[in-house]
Amino acid sequence: MSWLLKDANVLSSAVVFTPKARAWPWERGSVLTREQSVVLQGRHLLHSFLAGEKVLVVVCDKEMNVISLRSLAPNRIGGLTFRSGAIVMIPARVSANSDIHVGDKLELRG
Repeated sequence: MSWLLKDANVLSSAVVFTPKARAWPWERGSVLTREQSVVLQGRHLLHSFLAGEKVLVVVCDKEMNVISLRSLAPNRIGGLTFRSGAIVMIPARVSANSDIHVGDKLELRG
């Protein structure tokens, strides 16, 4: 398990899926808890079908600098991502406690 950090403060635990992963993250939804963030590396179709709640979609470059933020309502499709280093999907209850803005630097440990 990895940890998602901002300014050396832990935001949440994170499950990381790389392009080489054989299953989509949502196919493994049973291993996720409602407090975990999902980090998608590479091209992915964004959706919130199994999240069951609103999610904050954080688009990062290869150095994990935040370049875009958007909200995705439950049971919605967010589109394909092409030019990002990583996409971080943070559940609404976790993102409410984190103060993430464009230009912030996130970090993955673990």
